[in-house]
Amino acid sequence: PIFLVSSVTGKNLDLLYSFFNLLTASSELRNNEELSTEFSISNKYEVNGNIILAGTVIKGTVKKGQLLHIGPDLKGAFRAVEVKSI
Repeated sequence: PIFLVSSVTGKNLDLLYSFFNLLTASSELRNNEELSTEFSISNKYEVNGNIILAGTVIKGTVKKGQLLHIGPDLKGAFRAVEVKSI
């Protein structure tokens, strides 16, 4: 959501604070490292013969050297890939 607030007059800050109080405390969230990685690919680039993927980590974490599986392809198969850099 977008809140229109004023840092000068304080207008609508009460609404923003009320919203913050409705959010789950970070201490109650599961550690993202415990989750299986899910990465949504939005773009693919090729640089010097290397394939670069851009996207959003939906859950889990992505680290250099990690093995991930991309897919499914048209035959329903997944391909193992190694994260070379972030």
